[in-house]
Amino acid sequence: MDACVSAYHHPGRCSPEEGDAFPFNAYCKWFLERGFAWGTWFEHVRGWREEWKRNQEQVLWLQYEELHDDLPKAIAKIASFLGIEASPEFCEEVAKKSTIKAMKKQAAASKAKETSEKPHVHLRKGKVGNWRARFSEEMFADFKSEYDSTMKGLGISYNIGNGEVLA
Repeated sequence: MDACVSAYHHPGRCSPEEGDAFPFNAYCKWFLERGFAWGTWFEHVRGWREEWKRNQEQVLWLQYEELHDDLPKAIAKIASFLGIEASPEFCEEVAKKSTIKAMKKQAAASKAKETSEKPHVHLRKGKVGNWRARFSEEMFADFKSEYDSTMKGLGISYNIGNGEVLA
């Protein structure tokens, strides 16, 4: 659900000026039913989960929410998967530079070098569960129904924030 909100605000999909031209509820319906050139979010995640099950030495399964739960631990997991030795201090340093706040600051500095206009940084909130601010009860019910039917049997636990998990 956070992925839906994030995609709605992603540059190229909808600029701030034309934001209301495609209302969020219509976008959410499109996100659930049609999706992108590669399919819906559900098909995309399901495909990668199935590939991970077949080929765990080549595919790392890491969910966005894991980064929020313990960023240094997630960085250590990535390093280990890549065969890189990473000390706890290194993982902490990478984590400091990988926060939304740090990435926004770096992106703004990079944009400022490119243009004299106020830079538009596409990084938004970077929070788990922010979907609650946009989803109606009906949207949540539709998402949950699709999740239950598409993701069943994959062994994925999806943290939707506030201690709630879809399994």
